[in-house]
Amino acid sequence: MRIKGTFMLNFKIKTTLTTAVVFCSFSSAVCSAEFDPAPYKMESGLTLTPVLETSVGYDDNVANSNVDEIDSMYTEIAPHAVLAGGSDISNASLKYGFDKAWYFDSSDDDYFDHTVLAKLHHEFTAKYRVDVTGGYQRAHDARGTGISEGNEGLFDDVTEYDYYRAGATLGMGAYSSDLRFDLRSRYEKKEYSNFRDVTKYRDYDSIEVGATTYWSVMPKTDLTFDVSYEDIEYDTLDLSAISRDSEVLTALMGLKWDITGKTDGRARIGWQNKDFEDGDRENFDDVSWDVELSWQPKAHTVFTFVTGRDSKDPDTFGDYIKQTNVEGIWQHKWLERLSSELSVRYVDESYTGVDRDDEYWEAAIGAVYDFRRWLRFKAEYVWSDKDSNVDEVTYNKNLFLVSVQASL
Repeated sequence: MRIKGTFMLNFKIKTTLTTAVVFCSFSSAVCSAEFDPAPYKMESGLTLTPVLETSVGYDDNVANSNVDEIDSMYTEIAPHAVLAGGSDISNASLKYGFDKAWYFDSSDDDYFDHTVLAKLHHEFTAKYRVDVTGGYQRAHDARGTGISEGNEGLFDDVTEYDYYRAGATLGMGAYSSDLRFDLRSRYEKKEYSNFRDVTKYRDYDSIEVGATTYWSVMPKTDLTFDVSYEDIEYDTLDLSAISRDSEVLTALMGLKWDITGKTDGRARIGWQNKDFEDGDRENFDDVSWDVELSWQPKAHTVFTFVTGRDSKDPDTFGDYIKQTNVEGIWQHKWLERLSSELSVRYVDESYTGVDRDDEYWEAAIGAVYDFRRWLRFKAEYVWSDKDSNVDEVTYNKNLFLVSVQASL
């Protein structure tokens, strides 16, 4: 399975940025002094909301390597703007942003990413609605990650790619009804633009269709049944002459709840089957799950727990990766304008078709100070460590970052 979830829209957003989002989702009173960009209202009725983020940081292992490590200060600028219009019943938005970074001692790792994302929501009646999204991203993989992982000598620059995504979801049934359905479809395409002698073998197209049933079993709690089918096709057969094309069928059952002021989340478990077109590759047929829980014991504290398992296509060698991830996040509001976040993440990746097992740990601590409604200051430290039975892909790094966000 390639990329799950929403469109890859990062703008180099660090973990501390989620603090305001989670707190505000639980209690608007807590967020009265939080960073809240104001839209510029046009005569046409449309609104334009610009945000500018600038950062200065230090990375002690820019190329994610365990030999000849490069350390460097860097600076980054990441503005974005959202043009929006409509009502709660029918609305649309268009978002554009870019993310430009300069490394003082390693210009080979400079990058310039762009993202465009369009959204449309329309409710035909109280029982029928549609959501449509489409986006384009000109992005990169840092050296020592993705295709360049373990092969830094072959890559003297970041790997760049174009990523396209379009999707639609048709919702049926009133939000207040005991039974609702979502039908969805998605198309995505990824195409690398440099180091084509190597990267051309990882260009792919993917089409996914799926359906979700929501059955209300108690107030604010739904029993969910989810099934999806994905077809993945690679543009070029690699030198092994063994196709990577596959079909992925996933079925999950679980609960989704939103108990205002206390807890919300989802927990699903089921089965996933990844069937390769070429019989020389080993298929994935195993348990899959997806869990995300948030708990707010007090107005100023939120705990979040995330875990999941599914199959993933490798960027280098092997048939598939069985990936299991676990993450815990603690967010705390110390003062009206001061909040912090502490997170720990663990990822286990077991490769099939090649002898490789990876373990990745990441810990981050950050603080956010909202000086004004339109001005935010952030500071963060991130430690990460990757261990593997393949020595070439192991590394550890420390990242320090301070940044400022400003808006209207």
